[in-house]
Amino acid sequence: MSIRFHEEEARDMGRNAVGVWGIRPAEGDEVVGIAKVVPDAMLLVAGSNGIGKRTGFDAYRRQSRGGKGIITMKTSDRTGDVIGPLQSTNRMK
Repeated sequence: MSIRFHEEEARDMGRNAVGVWGIRPAEGDEVVGIAKVVPDAMLLVAGSNGIGKRTGFDAYRRQSRGGKGIITMKTSDRTGDVIGPLQSTNRMK
């Protein structure tokens, strides 16, 4: 799952604060990475079995911070678990 929200929604926190929710993962899920949206860039998500998926950032609608997000890559025995995202500025034609 991935979520896209404006960075101004994640307010500055003091030293004693515990933070704010960016995304609310389901039971047993965990956050594996973060990427900043750059115009004309793409998001590359890699699976533990070497399968990857590239998607333009424009495919992710803006949501409110702390939501569930949208499916980025369906995981299976073939793909493995998602191990991380990478922002790619090179678009293939």
